[in-house]
Amino acid sequence: MVEKYLIADILLEVDYQGDVVVQEKLSDYLVTDSINADTKIKVNIGYTPDDIPVKTEDIVKISENGFFYSENNSDVLFYYDENVARVIAKIEYFKDYKNINISVFELKNVLGVEDSQLTYNILGLAFNYAANMHGGFVFHSSSVCYDGAGVAFSAKSGTGKSTHTNLWLNNFEDCFILNDDTPLISKGKDGNFYISGTPWAGTTGINRNVNVPLKALVIL
Repeated sequence: MVEKYLIADILLEVDYQGDVVVQEKLSDYLVTDSINADTKIKVNIGYTPDDIPVKTEDIVKISENGFFYSENNSDVLFYYDENVARVIAKIEYFKDYKNINISVFELKNVLGVEDSQLTYNILGLAFNYAANMHGGFVFHSSSVCYDGAGVAFSAKSGTGKSTHTNLWLNNFEDCFILNDDTPLISKGKDGNFYISGTPWAGTTGINRNVNVPLKALVIL
């Protein structure tokens, strides 16, 4: 099945097997009509019970369990889980970052390991990197919309970003949380910067499908 999701001005066309978590988490961004978006990204998600093939040489470690390499005119990210001793997901970006293939290892069917959030999380990582290549960037922050404009509060985890934004909710009318973890910031055609909600919003999951002018970035 192919579903279309509009996130900021990016149209995400996802061909997948109807993952329930993905459908639920992205439901507010689902579009059914023809949409003329500035950027269109096509994603194909496949599931496999077999080991996912990846390079083991000339790779770059980018996170605790994430690795990167380039091969055959494509950029590849893969994620290795030491607990199951497997590559659990591979994201392949083709040259223009408008076509993406995702391979997901069937943890539950093969090993009996619960993986309900895996596809949703990997799709978010794929979107984040693609957005970076198309004029936007995901800013780790808790953001609010107040009086029609966005304010993002960033700090190290545990500092109190969400606590701070909740103070705004309690003290200002016409205020709501735009995204509690990873809003998207981009430059509009008018030359101004905008901040948008995305379906990926950390542990709280609080987000709105709203795109508003960016008023300020605040480092706590």
